[in-house]
Amino acid sequence: MRVLWLIQRSDFIDPMGICYLSAVGKNAGHQMDLAVIEDSNVFQKIVDYKPGVIAYSAVTGEHQGYFNLNKKIKEQFPDIFTIMGGSHPTFYPKCVDYQPIDAIAVGEGEGAFEELLNTVEAGEDIQGILNIGTKTGGVNRKRNLIGDLDTLPFPDRDLLFANTPIGGFPLKTFITSRGCPFPCTYCFEPVLKKMYREEKAMGSIQMLDAKTGRQSGKYERRHSPERVCEEILQVKSKWPVEFIKFEDDLFVLHVDRWLEEFVRVYPNKIGIPFNALVRVDSINAEMLRLLKEAGCVSLNVSVDHANFEVRKRVIKKKFTNDDVIRLFRLAESYGIGIFNNMILAVPDSTIEDDKDAVRLDIASGVKFASFSILMPYPGTEIGKYCEDKGYFKMDPDNMSESLLERSPLSCFSEEEKDQQKNILYLGGLALLIGNSATWFTRKVKKIDEFFSHNHLSLLCTLTGLLNKIFSAACNFMVEFILNFLTKALSPNRLYMAVYYMVKALTLKYYIYPIKFGNFFTGLKSFIKGFRIEVLRTMPEMKKNITYPGPRPTD
Repeated sequence: MRVLWLIQRSDFIDPMGICYLSAVGKNAGHQMDLAVIEDSNVFQKIVDYKPGVIAYSAVTGEHQGYFNLNKKIKEQFPDIFTIMGGSHPTFYPKCVDYQPIDAIAVGEGEGAFEELLNTVEAGEDIQGILNIGTKTGGVNRKRNLIGDLDTLPFPDRDLLFANTPIGGFPLKTFITSRGCPFPCTYCFEPVLKKMYREEKAMGSIQMLDAKTGRQSGKYERRHSPERVCEEILQVKSKWPVEFIKFEDDLFVLHVDRWLEEFVRVYPNKIGIPFNALVRVDSINAEMLRLLKEAGCVSLNVSVDHANFEVRKRVIKKKFTNDDVIRLFRLAESYGIGIFNNMILAVPDSTIEDDKDAVRLDIASGVKFASFSILMPYPGTEIGKYCEDKGYFKMDPDNMSESLLERSPLSCFSEEEKDQQKNILYLGGLALLIGNSATWFTRKVKKIDEFFSHNHLSLLCTLTGLLNKIFSAACNFMVEFILNFLTKALSPNRLYMAVYYMVKALTLKYYIYPIKFGNFFTGLKSFIKGFRIEVLRTMPEMKKNITYPGPRPTD
């Protein structure tokens, strides 16, 4: 059976879901290929490749583009079986009832995908397959979670790297675990965990590895550190890997046997610098020491909101701002940069709260801050909260895929929505300026130490004055950006350009310090990233995509 995966565009981060599914399909004897919609003539690809199955993996927002395309595909190629998996059908399964798709896959998809391909190839009925939904058979319950992730084949990155430029990019993505135990209201993870618990599909509890404490029968599962290293080495044997981004929902919760084993094997077998995601309230000195020893350069953390009461009540995170400042500064002392995620336009918050997100980042020494606009996705607790409050009417088929667009919530005025988006655009610049004051203060302190050591203490008065002037100027510029520039103009291309320039600079130097082979390779990546950000942050600049398709030929 030939399977054709369709993705809208290639980014810098590997879409790992389809790589896992492709590997399972290939192991079962099926052929896999991929086409990037923006870069190819999909219909000619279908004519040439003659797939029996076309597959999509979609988040809410991008799903409608896939459905529109699939409608045209089914009109011209009615015998091709089409299926969509991913978060959109998982959390909005009723889409199968009215959208132009033959089937959906919900939840963890490897077992369902293999069974589906074998069944379609045999010409048999698919309606009894667990995790699969159809128009006539409804949506079936979920099969048990994969207890031992090490039994999965390595993700099929060749599918992706052979058909996109991602393979040549020096940063590569890996996943060491699945699941997260925390109840963040904007996230799909607690919802999916509840689904599996209610359907009694966690599987049996078994100790898989006493050395690392890995168990089956839990929603949160891990690969062994040895397996993680083997996968990295397999990719490294074919493709450039200069920096690793561990894309887990939660890389490590606390210092445990798994982390200790990872720190023992990773530096010796791999030795490549990496970035990973942790919780604010899981950070401590021992964890930071071990992560640094393993090669961690930066950590992704999600404070999410600057107002403690809103963060605790609406998002369900209980750490304080003092905790954030103390723990982020602790990470900095170990030479680990912080990439912090902040959500703007959270219900029951104010514009001043959103400005405070920037101020908190500055106070805690964050190296890069990612600001996004809250999107209350279907199935999430915060989506229901917004609906119950009357702030929002859920309409998944008209939602945007971007977290960088205007807030859809009615509790904010249009002026506030403009200002929220401008904080998103200019918050990184304000952070960069605020961090400059901290940098200058540290340099002055070193200069003062030199002067004192050489009996030139009188010069310390001058450097102290310069430091006060520079710090005051930086603080003025930060407040000028937050209180004037975010209100003076509507969101515009200049602000967007500033956003991307600052983002590219700070990510490159502080979070993902990768080296490009030459100037032109770096410039090409910069231009590609700029184009992606334009489409993500300014949807009005998107071109209408048409799908010219030749008629099927023999």
